Amino acid sequence: MAARRLEALQFALPLLLCLLANSRPGAYAQNTTITAADQAAFQQALNQVDAGNSEQAEPVLRRLAGRYPSNDQISEALGLIYAERGEMTQALPYLQRACKDAPNSALDHANLGTALFKLGRTREAATELAAAARLDPRNAETLSSLGQSYMLLGDPAHAVHAFSQAAALAPPNADLLYNWALALSRTNQTAAAAKVLDRIPADQISDQSESLAGDIEEKLGNFMSAVKHDQKAAEINPSEANFYALTVEFLRHWTWDAATTNAEYAVKKYPASARLQLALAVALYGDKRFPDAAKVFDGLLQRDPANSAYADMLGRTCGEISGDNPNCD
Repeated sequence: MAARRLEALQFALPLLLCLLANSRPGAYAQNTTITAADQAAFQQALNQVDAGNSEQAEPVLRRLAGRYPSNDQISEALGLIYAERGEMTQALPYLQRACKDAPNSALDHANLGTALFKLGRTREAATELAAAARLDPRNAETLSSLGQSYMLLGDPAHAVHAFSQAAALAPPNADLLYNWALALSRTNQTAAAAKVLDRIPADQISDQSESLAGDIEEKLGNFMSAVKHDQKAAEINPSEANFYALTVEFLRHWTWDAATTNAEYAVKKYPASARLQLALAVALYGDKRFPDAAKVFDGLLQRDPANSAYADMLGRTCGEISGDNPNCD
């Protein structure tokens, strides 16, 4: 029975909003289109945001935004207050207004792109993040965010380019290196992906990076190295997914005894996992422990009577058993 390795599909780090901290509120230029009194009120509101008192700043900024709807600085500041709270739907119109009024502001496009990303509007997010990257091609954070949006759009080739640019501009962190390696792996640049993963400092290695390294070593034909990485992933994080990936790696190479030992331990830890039980049954079958395999297949079929694959495997297993067996009745 063919078993497929679990791939590392999740990104290491969600997109981070380019908040006012990236462009200090006090650094906003004076705007001559508003009155001196309103300019002073705006600056005071920004100082309150800078001090962590956004609740006091919000009504002032909302009043100013109504009075000056074409002022991108006011719209951006108010949108970021809502975004910082996670209120993306409320933030979006203000961030869109800011981009419309200041189309050449890389920061405005980056913030709008991030808000769209948070709302699940990934294609629109990529458009805004790409605009931000064109306007500020040396912003590593924007490029990294753009790469993540490309990955979610199923475009790893463009993601590779964005991640590589980000890594060239700033000291790469573990999350960026992981994402870059994942994109390289998805474009079948396996050896390059392995080299990128090797750049992650030892004290920053996660179970995700170890699992991805296992996938890469398997593609390179290095079975023992793949096992070691999968074992390390399970040590760092003894999750159901990591135990499953390790079991599947053993199954791929017909290492039945090791697969059985790992799966038996994992099933005790995660008894509700059907795929772990299936992996255990396959390992037992491969090791010719047919009565034990029949028992597990029968249990799976009892839980899911309509599953034709379980029924087929139980039938095959029972065909290998001589004499009566309660699980084959």
